[in-house]
Amino acid sequence: MSDASHVYIALRNNTVQALDREIGNQRWKVALVGRPTTGPLLGSDDILMPTTNGEVSIARRKDGRSIGHVAPPAAPDGAVMTPRLVAVTTAPGDVVLRLVSNGDTTYSLAAFHRKAADVKK
Repeated sequence: MSDASHVYIALRNNTVQALDREIGNQRWKVALVGRPTTGPLLGSDDILMPTTNGEVSIARRKDGRSIGHVAPPAAPDGAVMTPRLVAVTTAPGDVVLRLVSNGDTTYSLAAFHRKAADVKK
């Protein structure tokens, strides 16, 4: 994934890196709590970094500073496997949609909306 300034890559060493789009130098690197499942997704001013367990870390695009995360779902009672991320995407208005296999025979679809920044008057 890329924008006007950076190319963003997710690596199997559980990191996401931002590389300068013009010369390729690393601008920042973020450690993830788990294995990334896909490449990073771009929000309006942030980057979403999904992991195999369903957690989605959120950082600022310009410097990689963490601004929050969507916690992984809990395994349902009786599940023989841990939840596994199937898909994640963004929607207009900084909405994050996440589809998770629950570890049994069911799936969970959840939508998360980031709190709007406070506006000073």
